[in-house]
Amino acid sequence: SPQGEVFVSATRSGDLYFRSDRGNARGIYRATRDGNVELQKIPGGDASNPLIDRKGNFLIFSSTRPGGLGGTDLWVTFRENGGW
Repeated sequence: SPQGEVFVSATRSGDLYFRSDRGNARGIYRATRDGNVELQKIPGGDASNPLIDRKGNFLIFSSTRPGGLGGTDLWVTFRENGGW
């Protein structure tokens, strides 16, 4: 896209997870092999620098959200019922 995409990681099935600043929808996106690209709705707000596990069951990311131990912390979220 014409926007900046960074921090890409992939599942075994070929889904790509990456950070993008697409207009007002900044965050972590998923691109599937069939060409669909969608913003991932990760509860709690700010999410960046995604690392998806090979099976696509959990996602590690960095965030400045409240409740962490410092300015930016690592967080993990698990896929449940089609969402995070």
